[in-house]
Amino acid sequence: MKTIYIYIIFSLVLLSCNNLSNIDKSKIISVNLVEGFENKRQQLLSDIATNIQTVYLNSNEECLIAKVSRVIIDNKKEIIIILDKELNQILFFDNSGNYLYKINKIGEGPNEYSRISNIIYYPASGYIYVYDDLTYKILKYSYKGKYIDYFKIPTTITATGVSKLGDKYLLLTMGQPFFQADKGYSFVVFDTIGNIISRFYYHDKDCCKISDPSTQCFWDYFNNSVSFKETSNRFLFKVKPDLTYSKYYEIICNRNPPDNEILNNFDKYLNWLLEKDSNHSGIDELYETSNYMFFWGVKSKYLWNVFYIKSDKNSYYPIFDLNLGQFGFINDLNGGMPFWPNGRVSDNVLINVYNPQELKNIITSEYIDTIHIKFPEKYKELLNHLDTCSLETNQFIDIVTLKH
Repeated sequence: MKTIYIYIIFSLVLLSCNNLSNIDKSKIISVNLVEGFENKRQQLLSDIATNIQTVYLNSNEECLIAKVSRVIIDNKKEIIIILDKELNQILFFDNSGNYLYKINKIGEGPNEYSRISNIIYYPASGYIYVYDDLTYKILKYSYKGKYIDYFKIPTTITATGVSKLGDKYLLLTMGQPFFQADKGYSFVVFDTIGNIISRFYYHDKDCCKISDPSTQCFWDYFNNSVSFKETSNRFLFKVKPDLTYSKYYEIICNRNPPDNEILNNFDKYLNWLLEKDSNHSGIDELYETSNYMFFWGVKSKYLWNVFYIKSDKNSYYPIFDLNLGQFGFINDLNGGMPFWPNGRVSDNVLINVYNPQELKNIITSEYIDTIHIKFPEKYKELLNHLDTCSLETNQFIDIVTLKH
């Protein structure tokens, strides 16, 4: 049987339990994902966005990408950084999609890595931090792809993920064996040279009314804060770079939290985690902006997407094809891929990475005839690139600027 690691959370060492308990519960925002999922509607991208730019990455043999795992865009330095986990490499392109160079040095040496779990980028310094989750090593590179240094994570820390926290910290998620969850800490904050700054401990669950001590990290980075969720999907919260509590959401997603009987029995808890009946749904991704929240998850055996509008506290499930029920905003900006974010550039600029072959199946004369394209010149450019693409063509990247 696989060793099961459960992500756990709460209570900063720097904050007392009382600080979190004193949160004004009237200010907790309730997001009803159940109602949102049932409320299906067609929606135009122009209703929430003002502009779209599509980047067509070079597809030369030396820069072919198996799958884009993460995209980082720095407009000031005019670079696009692509993490390709399948090929264990990091590629660099300019803002026009021209290939520049890559990091692809696999091994066990001090300037080599075994497997990339995630990359963190600091625009001010231009430094990239690469987390190798096999050797528990964090390597530092310049945005020119030059290796600088590395540090090892202490062997006492079982890190399962890494995120940026402000402009000077790295935040590592801890994994703990199930029955040791209340004995270990959940997150560790490092500075960028490997010193431990602080630890987040799971504390008294009654302190914050958390029913399930195990947690999972979204790694969504909005408004200079990191978002987290509780595994039972009942709560979402944020931590700021000064390690103070930021925001608090109650998430209604039709998943009943485990009771004490389940929590104290390994087999029952495992069954609870794996249960996929109609009464269970979970959140897997979140992208938050000033006005909106984009939720993605699984309900029963099906994927679901819920779009939440902060101003009127309404949510719905945007689909571009009523017959097929496929999700996404109808892309009436350039007539391209229906939009749903899978990455971000900044607080209000999100991206959608997709395979051009998928787009070929969607762009039909019948589909285009139903929408009024705002930027016809961008549509023509898109069609020209589609005409020349093959099965080996790299993914396209849509950069979408949302309304403030």
